[in-house]
Amino acid sequence: MAYVVLARKYRPQTLEDLVGQEHVSRTLQNSILQGRVAHALCFSGPRGTGKTTVARIFAKAMNCETGPTPTPCNKCVSCVSITAGNAVDVFEIDGASNNSVDQVRELRENVKYSPAAGRYKIYIIDEVHMLSAGAFNALLKTLEEPPPHVIFVLATTEVHKIPVTILSRCQRHDFRRIALPQIVAHLSRVCGLETFSMPEESLWTIARECSGCMRDALSLLDQVMAFSEGGVTQESVLDILGVVDVRSLFELSAAIIAKDIPRCLAVVEDLHLRGHDMKKLAGDLVEHFRNLLVVKAAKNPAALVAVPESEIKWLSEQAGGADQTLLNRLFYGLFREEALVRQSLSPKTALEAALIRLSEAAPAAGIDLVIKKLDWLKSLWEAQPGAATVYAAEPDPLPLAAPGAYAGGPPSPAASAETLPHDPAIALSQAKPRTAEPPSVFSAPSGAALPEGDPAVMEEADDRADALPEEAEDGRGFREIPESVRRAVRTERPDPPERDEDEARALANHPIIEDVLDIFGSVRPEVVPLKK
Repeated sequence: MAYVVLARKYRPQTLEDLVGQEHVSRTLQNSILQGRVAHALCFSGPRGTGKTTVARIFAKAMNCETGPTPTPCNKCVSCVSITAGNAVDVFEIDGASNNSVDQVRELRENVKYSPAAGRYKIYIIDEVHMLSAGAFNALLKTLEEPPPHVIFVLATTEVHKIPVTILSRCQRHDFRRIALPQIVAHLSRVCGLETFSMPEESLWTIARECSGCMRDALSLLDQVMAFSEGGVTQESVLDILGVVDVRSLFELSAAIIAKDIPRCLAVVEDLHLRGHDMKKLAGDLVEHFRNLLVVKAAKNPAALVAVPESEIKWLSEQAGGADQTLLNRLFYGLFREEALVRQSLSPKTALEAALIRLSEAAPAAGIDLVIKKLDWLKSLWEAQPGAATVYAAEPDPLPLAAPGAYAGGPPSPAASAETLPHDPAIALSQAKPRTAEPPSVFSAPSGAALPEGDPAVMEEADDRADALPEEAEDGRGFREIPESVRRAVRTERPDPPERDEDEARALANHPIIEDVLDIFGSVRPEVVPLKK
């Protein structure tokens, strides 16, 4: 007889044998006992968690000669044929290869016929999310109102791809990932039935590699059993599966915490030479520092960290010697760098660079220390009210021209000189006309908009002023540019007054500014005096 792999050999045959899905098994058992079985069921969840297995057990429970019963006998003709996969009334359909409209129409034509041997005709459609949109539409009416002798069981790993119109016609059961302790217990039971010796640490190593999938765990156990007859050691399991030893993770994490860059690089190089995947090593480091944080902060870490008790003790010892702020910063840094390592074309180089950056990062000041220093600065600020704020003096206001001064024609150069200050640097900003009427030197639209505008510095002003025509063709343009305005236009912005620079320099050297720079380690800022 051909060898049967462990995943098939120890496949559950009753709902009581199901591991880690008690919420599903209990619901189905009670529905059978109470006669409240739905005509369509949808099983969704991760791979290898028992969806197809439960569908077969459910088919046996409904067609068992002693049933319908929540516990099939596994001895009658119906139970034996369903277990063997050759029952005439149980149809297992692969949704990935039977996803056309024509195949669903053929199924729809066959459901009308009564079962040949059993009580019900049961259609198990695996990977139902692979059906096409047309196939779902063709199945819709039959799924809503099937014949009384037909039960549909849909199984999928991607329930979000199933149309809502299909899901609303099914009773949905969500399968969960199996907890690591439950996987370890089941693997230990299988090792006992197979008379195979394996340390508990190796069982935990296998359980961690399967991501909550019992089928993957049994497949890995099958691979390990083929390595050596009768028993195996932890070192052999690590070599077979290519898994990083926990002790290497503790050594590398201790070097990261101690900022020992040569030691970090040496451990990474050793693991690389032994053939370990650097992307997986980065993920293992993130998980390890997460466990350190949980052990450091939680009161009952055993319920939150899925590792053996001996490893929890090691985690407690390592976390106890490190500051929680440091662990949090390292975890966040590794979590961010792990994505870069995973996407890098050279994962080893990316991981080494990440470890060097984390080791060289300067420690952040504690929030308590920052708050204390800020309170001290506040008290020092309040104790010196006279030095708190320094305002720069405003220049004297500009004398304005009398209303109507420009009425009757362009102003003379002498009159313009009297209304403008001698300093041309501020002439434009302070010589803005404020008369009730726009000056006649400008056209009507320009004169109306002038009081609302802001002056600007013109580059090459003298050349452009000379290029302006003295008189526009329509008589509404510029007639004459006063000489005072010509003198006011400059080719570059004026320098600020020296008194502002002295005040800014004094403020930059103020003791309070010095204290702020000592706390936050910033560069010296530019200080601009405020105006009243």
